[in-house]
Order: sequence, then C-alpha cells, then structure tokens
Amino acid sequence: MKLIASAAVVLFMSIFMAYVSDVSPFEQQHTLGEITIIVIDEFGDVVIDETLSFNDEDTLLSLLDEHYTIVYTSTAFSMGTGRILLEIGPVSTDFEKDFIEIRITGYLPKSNGNRVIMHDDLSPVGIDLIPLVDGNTYQFRYKKIGS
Repeated sequence: MKLIASAAVVLFMSIFMAYVSDVSPFEQQHTLGEITIIVIDEFGDVVIDETLSFNDEDTLLSLLDEHYTIVYTSTAFSMGTGRILLEIGPVSTDFEKDFIEIRITGYLPKSNGNRVIMHDDLSPVGIDLIPLVDGNTYQFRYKKIGS
C-alpha cells in the first residue's frame, strides 16, 4: 500500500512540475536562432564580430540595443517613417557627412513565402524592418557621404 501511495505521489509531482514549468511566466525564452553582427569602422577595421542568439520576441534593433551602445533617430521618408542607426559600439555618425551602411549575407523572407538570397547586399529596408533570420550575417559599415 505504501508503494502505491509513494508511486502516486511521485506521479502527481512529476505531472505538476511539468505543468508548472510549461506555464511559468519566468520561463526562459526559447532560442530561435543565431545571427552574426559585424561592425566596421571608418578605417575599415572590424571592431565587432559576434554571434548572438535570438528568440521570437527579439527584433534586430532590440538585439543591438541589448548588446551594444546604439543611437538612432526617427525620420520621415517618401515611403513613411523609419529609424536610422547613427551609432553602434565605437562607430558613430551624424547622417550629414557620414552614415552606417547595413549589408546582409543570408536571406530575407518575402511576403509570398519565397525568399531573397543576399550576398553582402545592401539592406532593402531600414533597421527597424530588417527581420532576424537564423544564420544571417548583418554587417554595419561606416561610410562617408560621397564615397
């Protein structure tokens, strides 16, 4: 009888722990993937080259903000409003004489389910619209205007 009662308690505790760990608000987010961040300064030197993990709640902007010192501004374009990255880590610009160019290696998903393969290509969208894709490399290059 004690053996049956002990087995029932162990079974109940196992089910309870599985339930609690599944619905806990303190549960760690599950990693969806990893990306590589590369930052190149005005001398052409790589000043940041790191792999970061991300989950479904992250955006590229939030991930950069979490791991680096960043400064950005919002501005109006002909197609709407967007954010411009002015500083990341030791690379700083003013967007009048210089800027940070964003290049992507990997792929970007399209709304029709297809994807665009990127090979060190300029990002077609601003920093706040770039999706996180597992395995992609996002490169931030200092550029002088007119160069």
